Amino acid sequence: MRVGYCPASSTPGAPRPFRGAVLLLFSVLLAGCATQYGSRGVLGDGYSEEDLGGDRWRVTFAANAFTPPEQIDTFLLFRCAELTVEKNSGYFLVVTIAENDVKPMQPDLIDAPSWASNAPQPAGPKPKRKKRTEAVVIKIFKTKPVGYPKAYDARELIQQLTPRVRSA
Repeated sequence: MRVGYCPASSTPGAPRPFRGAVLLLFSVLLAGCATQYGSRGVLGDGYSEEDLGGDRWRVTFAANAFTPPEQIDTFLLFRCAELTVEKNSGYFLVVTIAENDVKPMQPDLIDAPSWASNAPQPAGPKPKRKKRTEAVVIKIFKTKPVGYPKAYDARELIQQLTPRVRSA
């Protein structure tokens, strides 16, 4: 019989049960490291918005390195829809602003976010990033804008994205 070994105790002589508990706790903590949906907090993660005037808003979502890019895109789009509803409006477009002219950008953000790069990634090691921040400018409308058939219906978008946002 080995001295100091007791499989039923949590003493240093019995590391196996302790090691398993530590690994389980570490796994749970690591899974919870991705940025959650919410307003910008103390650590700088979350959404924020800036009123640009003329029913235009810059909406930003900042996340940590553990948050997948598609989750950030979903959170950003969801916040645009929420903001639209909060401002008593029903529709929004993602726009660029050039010389006070509002021009719509790719409106099908669910399928192909306009801020996501389709360019091939260069070979070799990828640079490490601690934070990833995405921002878009939106123009909100009370009713569906004429001439923009693919403007987002904010309430419909919230309904579609809520399961993805709440499960993240």
